[in-house]
Amino acid sequence: MSAARYLLLTAVLIMAAPARLAAGASAELEVVSWAPGSGPQALWYDSLEGLRTAAAMFNAHGGLSGRRLSLVTFDGGERDPDFMRRLAALTERPGVVAIAGGPAEMKAGEIAEYFRRAGRPWLGPWSQNDGLYQGRKSDPFALLPTWREEMPALLGYLRLYFDRNPHKVGPVCLIYYDTPPDRQMAEEAKEAAGRLGLDLKKAVLKTDFNDWDYLAKRVAGAAAYVVRLPQGPAAAFVREAKKAMPDQVYMTSALNATNRNLALISGGAWNGVIFPSVLTPSRDIPAAYQELIKKYGVTGLTDSYHTLLGLAQGQVLARGLSLGAVSGPDLPRGLYGMKGFSTILSAPIDYEPGRHRSSKSFYLARAYGDGHWEAVPAP
Repeated sequence: MSAARYLLLTAVLIMAAPARLAAGASAELEVVSWAPGSGPQALWYDSLEGLRTAAAMFNAHGGLSGRRLSLVTFDGGERDPDFMRRLAALTERPGVVAIAGGPAEMKAGEIAEYFRRAGRPWLGPWSQNDGLYQGRKSDPFALLPTWREEMPALLGYLRLYFDRNPHKVGPVCLIYYDTPPDRQMAEEAKEAAGRLGLDLKKAVLKTDFNDWDYLAKRVAGAAAYVVRLPQGPAAAFVREAKKAMPDQVYMTSALNATNRNLALISGGAWNGVIFPSVLTPSRDIPAAYQELIKKYGVTGLTDSYHTLLGLAQGQVLARGLSLGAVSGPDLPRGLYGMKGFSTILSAPIDYEPGRHRSSKSFYLARAYGDGHWEAVPAP
């Protein structure tokens, strides 16, 4: 079956779930999302546009069981002083059935608790804050790994890399901002590195730090760098560090998946950076996804990692709402019933009540070709 026919069949399966529009029910299923159009989290706007692309595709083919999927969004982020007010203004609309995505780190816990109180399920926060998940039915449904899941994978790779390349052995430098969640992450990473026999050094930055040339010189001498900074700052550091240290191992978080913009900001130095990927390798993604983005996305939208993540999230959202629509839109019910649903995510959906994340949902990928990614070869 061709990729285009496969995607069309997927759309038909999503829209064919049995449901009837109840008397008086809204003709739209409203889903709230957000992303800043500028600043250190701006790449998430591509994911927001990926969500819009998915909604446009389904609406062009009749919607979800006859109801239009409406993505209600705003341009902003959790650093904005009026963020929670703007979020509440959209979330409390009577037609809202779910939240999808939205970058959330500093205020992740506050946002999650608000959605719990409002009774709105949250699919795929663009966040790695481990505190979002408490083993409750009201937890967000994860698409990205938390730092507690990805740090052991990154450190485990380094242990294997040093074992197979003893001439490369040296300290591991962990670079992060001085915030409460990151301080906890760093302490646990230090302990995990010790258990693996790794010498982990911590480089703690103030959130307004921006002298990347100075930092690169200050932390010179490490064998590997784990850069847990926002997208723009991470690329700026890698650009400066690789000028003098091109052969070291550079790693980052799942929030910093490769992107053409990161390659541009870093002057090409982003190629080779290792990160946890929740999407299949770029070579394995059907070309039909490019056609969908061109047809249903906004002008100029590219098939970047972040766009494709938003598009895949839209597929999961639509399928979940369709399966949960027997007695009204019930996203959690639909997500629990999606066992084995195939998308370009690296693992099928397998949520259960009280378990809204999976440690098997990612693999370690390596950036190449200014925006492409592949499974990182064994050391």
